[in-house]
Amino acid sequence: MMCDARLFAPQTAELSRDHAVQVACITGADSIAALADAVLASAPPRFALAGLSMGGIVAMEVAGRAPDRVTRLAL
Repeated sequence: MMCDARLFAPQTAELSRDHAVQVACITGADSIAALADAVLASAPPRFALAGLSMGGIVAMEVAGRAPDRVTRLAL
């Protein structure tokens, strides 16, 4: 199962026409909190966020940690 940037390739291509799109890597950390920290470290000051499966869990953690930065959330 391709649960990485390839999964969102069609959406990324379409959204990139009008918006800056970034797909976070959510591997290489030992906790959801650490993954959320990594996402926040690489994200712009304000951003919309989408996540699926474990990415959704990370997205909820990000939104909980920085609600002032997350403008929209899609799970």
